[in-house]
Amino acid sequence: MLEDVDHTDAVNVSLLFNLVGKDIRYIHERKQWMVWLNKRWQLDAGFAETHKKLLLVAKHYKDQSKKYEIDALAANDAEVRAKLNKVAKSIDAWATQYRNKIRLDNMLNLAQRDVRFIISSSMIDKDSWQIR
Repeated sequence: MLEDVDHTDAVNVSLLFNLVGKDIRYIHERKQWMVWLNKRWQLDAGFAETHKKLLLVAKHYKDQSKKYEIDALAANDAEVRAKLNKVAKSIDAWATQYRNKIRLDNMLNLAQRDVRFIISSSMIDKDSWQIR
């Protein structure tokens, strides 16, 4: 049901991967993120570019909330409209919360341990074009 959406940091890491998985990697040995920027991989020393990628998860939720609001406006049944509005508000609250430092840090910390993002220094040295 709509009320049973799993809003956890682990789910957000999966969403992050689905949104930008090809564009960021974590180099475990160096404890650094790198991003695909300007048609090449670059180390993200200050994490500014990685931070932008993390915020895309909050944007996704905000967009999802707006879709539920639109569906609620179009609903003919008052009960359905009320449920859709409730879900929209819940998702919007999650999107707002997700822009907080603790949530962003949690996602970043979990992503650093997620095999989908991790790459070794030796892979970079072999062929940087194969990373994507």
